[in-house]
Amino acid sequence: MAHRMILSLKKNSWLGLLLTLVALRGTVLIFLYPPYQVPDEENHYDYALFLSKASGPAFLAGRPRFVSADLRTVVTCEARALFQIANYYEIRKAGFEPEIQATFRWSDARDKALSFRDEDTPESLARAEKASSSYNYPPLYYFFLSIFLKAASALGAGILAKLILARFLTLGLFLASLVLAQKTLAALGLGKYPALAVLAFIAFQPQLAMSAVSVQPDILGLLLINAGFYFAVRLGRDFRLADFYGFHVVAGLLLLTKVHLFVPLYVPIFVYFIARFVRRKSAPPGLAKHFAAGILVLLALGGWWYIRGFLIYGNLMGYIGYNEPGGSAFANLTLWLFHNVPQGFRQFWGRWGWFDHSYPIWVYAVFVLVCAYPAYDWIRWVRGLRRAESRPAAVLPNGSGLALPLLILALPLAAFAVEIIAIATFMAPESVRQGRHWLPFILPMAVYLGGFTAVASAPSGRRRWLPAVPERTFARAAVIGLALLNVWMIVLTWVRYEGPGS
Repeated sequence: MAHRMILSLKKNSWLGLLLTLVALRGTVLIFLYPPYQVPDEENHYDYALFLSKASGPAFLAGRPRFVSADLRTVVTCEARALFQIANYYEIRKAGFEPEIQATFRWSDARDKALSFRDEDTPESLARAEKASSSYNYPPLYYFFLSIFLKAASALGAGILAKLILARFLTLGLFLASLVLAQKTLAALGLGKYPALAVLAFIAFQPQLAMSAVSVQPDILGLLLINAGFYFAVRLGRDFRLADFYGFHVVAGLLLLTKVHLFVPLYVPIFVYFIARFVRRKSAPPGLAKHFAAGILVLLALGGWWYIRGFLIYGNLMGYIGYNEPGGSAFANLTLWLFHNVPQGFRQFWGRWGWFDHSYPIWVYAVFVLVCAYPAYDWIRWVRGLRRAESRPAAVLPNGSGLALPLLILALPLAAFAVEIIAIATFMAPESVRQGRHWLPFILPMAVYLGGFTAVASAPSGRRRWLPAVPERTFARAAVIGLALLNVWMIVLTWVRYEGPGS
């Protein structure tokens, strides 16, 4: 696998350069962000620490009990020590306002960390009276990280070194996600430069750049979603059992990573296959048998966690202590549309960690351009498909073979949008306002928004309202522009923590 990846990078020097830039940016941010200055990292890291120290059977048996809905409740002494080192309590009390100046310095933190003595034992952790309800989140990412942390402890790594290593592990998952995204784009049939523009959109999107260097399961979810899209696109072209079972393995692992990612990935693909085979009145030999076996694989991998949660807590979803009021559905949906959608855009496109900054106008100009530029080609492509249905002999400008793989990317995105709106309608709208909730589905977003032409061999007809920009020029401009946005935000972050303003 590694040999193939090296050969792929040699063939595509731009991909290698992109991965190098992402790795360099990630290394800078890992040492620039103080602990717990990215969303929910304090809770996610404590969960992994807990699993690296606690008794496995005691944890699986539901000890300690999850009685708190506060995401910032921690159990391990190590996480509490990092709270003190990072002056987290003062920043948390201030509500993460951008005016608050952090007093964290890595050099000072090293001296404080040397005095830490680990008092956590499996027995003390099992007797903990209060644990965050998020300790019942699907455990795959945390189990994976806990093994890594246990090995680091055995090698004598200190508490700051372990946090840094955990962040580097997330960065590695993000780099692997980009490679999988590139493979999916190649399976879709996108050319070199359209694929480069889409990868740049994923690699340099600000909120995702922040998540890629923090301790949280979103990036593992991103990697698995990209893997699921890759298998689905291959299945859209030719039914192969290896891809079919690979897709179900990915879906099962998603159940163990982040529960809400499973439905938008799996159900639309299921609907797609049913619609395809019913329309053609044909199906691969033994499809029903293999489909049943795939469901069993999926449940064997991920279903046991929810059965456990139901048997112990009586809650099949596995979330304990969540009691936010839903309120009026109409009022919630109205608030979400007119308040949280603009806020979500700002967080998704320009927010860096917890810090809000005023953005230069060119940021919005770039976003409008990448949204508007492919619109004309998309409209012409859809019109061509409609003409082909009425005139079967018509020759489509794009080739109808791309319609099915693109539908595979469109359906999960549409399903996720419906899910978010449903949550906003029937639950507290504040629970879905963060732009990072959209990050695992950034691949289909980027296909439609991050590229100037999202379909291969797009109509080359004259654009009356936009200049005809060569693909190569636009792709390079996308990489450079989005990279400059990252550099600008890194400078702001440095001023916040290390510059004269702090």
